[in-house]
Amino acid sequence: MTTLPLTLLLGLLLGIVLSRLSPMLPGLDVDIRDPRGSRPMDLAAVAAAAAVELVPAGPVGLRFYARLRAALLPVLTLSIGLWLPASLCVYREAPDWTLMYLLDSAHATPVALAGLFTLVTVSVPFGLSIGLIIDLQLARRLSPVRARVVAWLLTALLFVGLLLLFRACAERVLWVGTHADYHDGRWLLLPLGRATPRLLTVLILVNAVIVAGSAVVARALLHRSGTAPSATSQ
Repeated sequence: MTTLPLTLLLGLLLGIVLSRLSPMLPGLDVDIRDPRGSRPMDLAAVAAAAAVELVPAGPVGLRFYARLRAALLPVLTLSIGLWLPASLCVYREAPDWTLMYLLDSAHATPVALAGLFTLVTVSVPFGLSIGLIIDLQLARRLSPVRARVVAWLLTALLFVGLLLLFRACAERVLWVGTHADYHDGRWLLLPLGRATPRLLTVLILVNAVIVAGSAVVARALLHRSGTAPSATSQ
């Protein structure tokens, strides 16, 4: 949990990581074929067929929606119960720093702030959906072991990319002040640890809570994965 733009990207990454832990639902074949032909149907085609015909969309659609349904409630609880309140707490302490001096909080409209915090809130479940789609597409093209390895490698690359972005934005993250201070000269700003002890304390506390909450959600998803019934047993 840090400035809002980085928190948005971090939420997407967290959702993708949690998607790797969602119930795998063994026994469902992911290589569905169009009943009117022999060509493979991608996820978009399956979803479109389900929407039009109002019937089960087949193994690909079933796997996606079943895994999404199994993981969505814990992820939404984390996003609404912890992610959003933590973002609001950090914003209250240093609004211009939280916006990375891209906007002047004094002139930010309630609509703009509501939209921004809504994006931050949905970033985790949106990342979950993206991760599940990537999993399904990889599973259609690779063996289960290779698909999981590639999925985790992609997640690691995203994490490295986020670290590089953090480094590129370090001047906006490690120095605290007002929007006017930043644009008038960095000499008006103070280092993150010295600007306001309360901000640093809030950051430590909210991140500790986020880590603990994420661990609880991850454990719940792993528990569901271990107890998920196979399609052959239903």
